[in-house]
Amino acid sequence: MQIDFHYNIIKVLAEKAGFNPKESEIIAYASQYVDDSVYWNPKEIYNIPKSISSQYSRYDSSDYSFDPICTAHHSFEFLTAKKRVVQDKVYIPFHFIPEIIDAKGTIKYQTTKNSSLAREIVDIAIKELDDSTPKNRTRKLIKLGISLHSFADTWAHQHFSGRESNAENNVSELEVTEGITTSSAKFIKNILFLIRNRSIFEVGHGKALTLPDLSHIHWNYKDGNNTLQNRNNTAEYLEASKTIYTILCTVTNTTPKWKKIRNKLKEYFSSKENKNKEKIKKLELLFPKMKKRFKYKANLWEKLAFKEGRISHKNFIKGDFRVYDNEYKYLPKINFISFINTIRFKNPMNIIF
Repeated sequence: MQIDFHYNIIKVLAEKAGFNPKESEIIAYASQYVDDSVYWNPKEIYNIPKSISSQYSRYDSSDYSFDPICTAHHSFEFLTAKKRVVQDKVYIPFHFIPEIIDAKGTIKYQTTKNSSLAREIVDIAIKELDDSTPKNRTRKLIKLGISLHSFADTWAHQHFSGRESNAENNVSELEVTEGITTSSAKFIKNILFLIRNRSIFEVGHGKALTLPDLSHIHWNYKDGNNTLQNRNNTAEYLEASKTIYTILCTVTNTTPKWKKIRNKLKEYFSSKENKNKEKIKKLELLFPKMKKRFKYKANLWEKLAFKEGRISHKNFIKGDFRVYDNEYKYLPKINFISFINTIRFKNPMNIIF
């Protein structure tokens, strides 16, 4: 799923469930920010009041260092997906939640929609919100938004895992049956042919490209067990919306009125607009009372935090494109020569050395 669900739809569902516009915005912003939290390098942050800094275990007041949690990768950063530490810290916990399949705690790494573990994470966030005080309620709303991101992704990312595995993430004989033009379908087939043996695409739904994240697409493929998987993204997104809406209604003690919004959401999910600006226009026509309320900007909260100048920050580790391992030592840099050759599909996928 993308911003058109994680922010736009979560905002609609929260408001329709009875959260006021301000709290709905916090939940929706936090939900989408999981896909935009790309900071991995520590920052020096000054002048944080002790009453605030003491609440964060990742802030060290002795050297003013704050160690952010990276939950997503943009652009070329997807190449770090081959590192197990990235799979363990980014893909699995935030985008491909596994399923616990028995009382012994056996883990099935392939994501299952509406899984018990993903739902448990949401329930924990709800419990903390129920027990919140006016002082910490905003933080608990943020936590709920984060949990809803991962929960919603269980529908879009079902049958894929966040670890590198051809058996778990293989895609063959893929066919798009509805939602794109013939020329686009041909282009996709050509790309799939080129990447079929590239291990970098064996993490998550890499071999299905972005198809799971497009709400209007109908498609099918054979998985690593040669089992045919039929996917109607519109139906899946509707089911996810209904489930999340029902959950949010329990939080606000509001009677669900799903039938009043179902057809509008179906029309929204079925639309083929690519840009989120166009998606928002569509949503504002469907829900006119929410016009001009969709104002997400990925760096907005960061700017607000440093707006008045009392709190300032700077990077003290140069952004030379590395990621942490468990010991907070650095993993090797990307070999960009190898990367360029790989993009041309000339050399093996030997990205990181």
